[in-house]
Amino acid sequence: MIRLSCNARHALRLSQIVILLCCLIVCHLSSVRAQSPIVIDGSLVDWASVPVAYDSSGISGAPGQIDFGKLKITNDQQFLYLQIELGKEIILQESNSLQLYIDTDFNASTGTVVNGIGAELFWNFGNRSGTFRRNGQTTSITQNNITLRSGPTVSSTVFELALSRSAQVNGLSVFPSSTIRVLIRDGTNGDMLPVSGQTIPYTFWTGSIPVVPQSINKLDSNDLRVMTWNVLLDGLWNSTLAPRFGRSLAATKPDIICFQEINSYTAAQTASFVSAWHAAGNSINGWYTAKNTDCVTLSRYPILNSWSLTTGDIATLINTSQPLGKPVLLINAHLKCCSSESDNTQRQSQIDRILQFIRDAKTPGGLLTLTVDTPIIVVGDLNLVSHASQLNSLLNGQIFNQSLYGPSFAPDWDGAPLANLFSQHSDHRSGHTWFSSSSTYTAGKLDYQIYTDSVVDASNHYLLNTQTMSSQRLSSNGLQQNDSMASDHLAFVVDYRLDSPDPAVVLNSYVYHSGWSGNPSSGQWDAIDPVKVVAREGAGPTSLGLQNLISTSHGINGLVFDIQGTWNAAGLNASDFVFQVSPTGSFDPVLNPPAFWPLAPSPNHLSVSGSSPHRVLIKWSNNAIANRWLRVTVLANQDTGLAEPVSFYVGHLLGETTGPDGSLFTVLVADLLNIRAQLTNSVNPGSSVDIDKNGLVLVGDILAMRPNLTAQLPVIVIP
Repeated sequence: MIRLSCNARHALRLSQIVILLCCLIVCHLSSVRAQSPIVIDGSLVDWASVPVAYDSSGISGAPGQIDFGKLKITNDQQFLYLQIELGKEIILQESNSLQLYIDTDFNASTGTVVNGIGAELFWNFGNRSGTFRRNGQTTSITQNNITLRSGPTVSSTVFELALSRSAQVNGLSVFPSSTIRVLIRDGTNGDMLPVSGQTIPYTFWTGSIPVVPQSINKLDSNDLRVMTWNVLLDGLWNSTLAPRFGRSLAATKPDIICFQEINSYTAAQTASFVSAWHAAGNSINGWYTAKNTDCVTLSRYPILNSWSLTTGDIATLINTSQPLGKPVLLINAHLKCCSSESDNTQRQSQIDRILQFIRDAKTPGGLLTLTVDTPIIVVGDLNLVSHASQLNSLLNGQIFNQSLYGPSFAPDWDGAPLANLFSQHSDHRSGHTWFSSSSTYTAGKLDYQIYTDSVVDASNHYLLNTQTMSSQRLSSNGLQQNDSMASDHLAFVVDYRLDSPDPAVVLNSYVYHSGWSGNPSSGQWDAIDPVKVVAREGAGPTSLGLQNLISTSHGINGLVFDIQGTWNAAGLNASDFVFQVSPTGSFDPVLNPPAFWPLAPSPNHLSVSGSSPHRVLIKWSNNAIANRWLRVTVLANQDTGLAEPVSFYVGHLLGETTGPDGSLFTVLVADLLNIRAQLTNSVNPGSSVDIDKNGLVLVGDILAMRPNLTAQLPVIVIP
């Protein structure tokens, strides 16, 4: 036997602690990488909290070639995500030499050897092709083999990418290892990120981020619902596809529909098709109609006038006084595809003409004169797949051919640019509006809804994708799994309303003991706990204590929120909240951060009372949530009226009355003795020793908590 001196034992113990701390730090860094769910839509705002994996900003590349900046990497349960920053604006899928290498098995001796890694996966962005190398065999792949997603579709200096973690090639997993290495290279001159001799390893975070399905219904019946949909070569009259289009229209119930690619049928025929599935109005087949070339606009509200702008684009002035109190100028556009110079020239001419029309409409004395603050909405398949300057032109009122179309101008009524709406799939974190499995191009955002946000707000908005819907969601909405595959474009649905009032504020939050029977004559709100505190996220790192933990035999069965300025109190329901629960027992809070906790059981009651503020009472069945932490996020939407989501925390551990010992709450004999010391006392709902919440401390309270002796729950730190 080897005996260690006291100093040696202390040194060994210290080294063990250091190793443990290092492991915890590594695990923590791995666990928090995906705290911000990523949506590939080209907006990039959701990357703000993702740490930089490698920064090459200070290292210059060869003149005229791609110069690399920062690389960010993260993941969720489905995709690996990359954000690549470049020093040169490029069109990602055209005429560039950008290359991606990934060592997917974390083995430098397999795959293609490059800069110290063995890359199984290779992708060349400029020609939209790649290879997968495994077991000495190299297979050519397309974007469809790895479910590659990218954004934006227009030129940029920053791009976001997603690759499916479950992708397979030749029956082999593309990502068999939990750790990978990533390399980005300029194929022209060999410049790399990272620099020669360095590698960028990444270990996948192993948790999951819940996807909360979005309601496809209006949040407010008074909203104006506008749909744009490219129906792919008269698809409404394809006998196989027609029912898919019809069910989608019936489920979404748009007030105004802007179709593109209706080439061989009239506006009246289009209205007749739609009416068979979704009836509206009192004009031709229930719809007011306008058409120019392949663009058809249908409205349940009267179309006061229409103007053909260029080949395919049509403007309509619609009497929307019923939902909005004023008319809407709506432009249904189908801009020229694709990316050749002649395509770009024609597309920019269409944009210039649209802008000329909007400028004329805002200026007294032209084709029409709009009343100040008339909402202006531009929708359609805009085919923006080349220079970002074209999108910026439309948003900023920047006319290129001013000799033909006149001067540039500020398009919104407040002198600001138009708003470009970024929406995501109804049941999936993705923002592409077009996809073709037979194309070499990745799925992208081709369809837009652009509007004067000084006048109207977009409330509920989404891209209808039935392929990712649950069978229950499909059934409840009268849809089938493949309905969104009726076209290569998704239906883009937006609900508009007049500019919003001041945002609402959550003033108070309380624990509510449903079933409190301490005072038979007490009022409803006497069940509010006057002692326990529902902790609010956002004040900086805060360690939760006994004041945030309840000990009842009923679990967490009620919460109350007071919300000042709620926009739609009558419509408040459980979907305006996200309920999550921690694991039970002595779980590791570092490896299980609150943002990634699973969804909690749904409440069985939600009611709203009062007026200023509105009091929201939420209840669960007894012990539906027990011996764990609960996180409740009040969402920012058109029901709550909050400017941003806000999260609250409260915990439960049956019988815990004395507080934590270090980093753990543990139900001990001391808790039992604490209850026994107060036997026969009358107490209020805030008492931690009244386990069954009947207002008296009795032997029954001891009996109720005794089976939970030795149970534990960790102290958590909230942001």
